[in-house]
Amino acid sequence: MIRLGFPSGQQDAILVLSSLLSLQYICTTGYQTALNNWQCIGSTFGKTIYCTIDPNSNTCTQAVTELTCIAKYYDQQCNNDVGNMFCRASGNGAKIISEGICDSNAIDNACNKADSLNNNFLSIALALIIALAVTSLKHA
Repeated sequence: MIRLGFPSGQQDAILVLSSLLSLQYICTTGYQTALNNWQCIGSTFGKTIYCTIDPNSNTCTQAVTELTCIAKYYDQQCNNDVGNMFCRASGNGAKIISEGICDSNAIDNACNKADSLNNNFLSIALALIIALAVTSLKHA
């Protein structure tokens, strides 16, 4: 088997693997979200995401801060589902970079937002069902 050589050694290998894991998430679990929001996602290509990360904080805190920032950016640019998808995709990549330094649960928890579109949808659907039931009982 031929070994791949990276100019900067292990650092480059980790960067490539991190990118592949992020793309793997988008092409599998996040595929439907990406497909449904492709026009909006495409409009964000080439734009810079500005995140404020405390250089004095530990690596895990920095990763969580960056994931939260990425999610917030895509929440605002597109919607909460896209923010959640990019957060989880980036988190997939971050897990390989921070292995042994940061608990993978902390990375996953950065993307668990109570205000995701799915949670809002379920709340709204339940409210509509209750409203319809009350209305139908009044007219029965």
